[in-house]
Amino acid sequence: MLIQLKHGSQSLEFGMHVHVIIPEKTPPEGGFKTLYLLHGYFGDFTDWLYASNIMRYAEKYDLVIVMPDGRNSYYVNHPNGLRFKDYITNDLIKRVEETFRVSTNKKDRYIAGLSMGGFGALYLGLHHPALFSKIAALSPVIEIQHMEDHFNQQERVYHFHTLFGKNDINKSHLDLYKHALEMKEQDLYISIGKDDFLIEENRRFHAFLNTHHMPHTYLEKDGNHDWKFWDDAIQDVLKWLFS
Repeated sequence: MLIQLKHGSQSLEFGMHVHVIIPEKTPPEGGFKTLYLLHGYFGDFTDWLYASNIMRYAEKYDLVIVMPDGRNSYYVNHPNGLRFKDYITNDLIKRVEETFRVSTNKKDRYIAGLSMGGFGALYLGLHHPALFSKIAALSPVIEIQHMEDHFNQQERVYHFHTLFGKNDINKSHLDLYKHALEMKEQDLYISIGKDDFLIEENRRFHAFLNTHHMPHTYLEKDGNHDWKFWDDAIQDVLKWLFS
């Protein structure tokens, strides 16, 4: 079952759209497990529905999948702007758990995303260890302070600085390495294509986690930074969530 929900957000102070996939069966005792699935830059809450086969893949699992709209926010609170981190971790989770028969237990709440949404999944998941038990990142941005090095257009650099502030981008609250050291009772999964432009920073993060003996699953597979890779990779994520 697919539901499109529009709800208010106290953190953002405007309405937001979200797609929710719900199993067409009686919920188990305690409610369904929930996956918050984040889109990438240039995307919106429709991306996973129209660019992947997530509806078909979800049929195998007793899982509610929530696909919010993150705009181009990187899912953080902006220093002089909108509070997307608060929207996801406060407003959205509260609305989903008040509206649908889902578990409110951390062990049954997961977060995943691709590219910008991969950063969002890692940032939100690691920043809020009491909320999410499993975190999956596909082709994630890891070193956000260096992200503008990949931009060819000055306009995107301007947008980036507008979002984060030119000086705030290096602040520790955005540092995934720092938050990874504080990981508590969480499972971490990272997958990236061998031809992806973000692969070197993913390899550095993988090496860092190994150095600090932090358990995680890291996969490099054939592929690039595109929906062909992500459509295949999300199937592995769903299997991993229920393994």
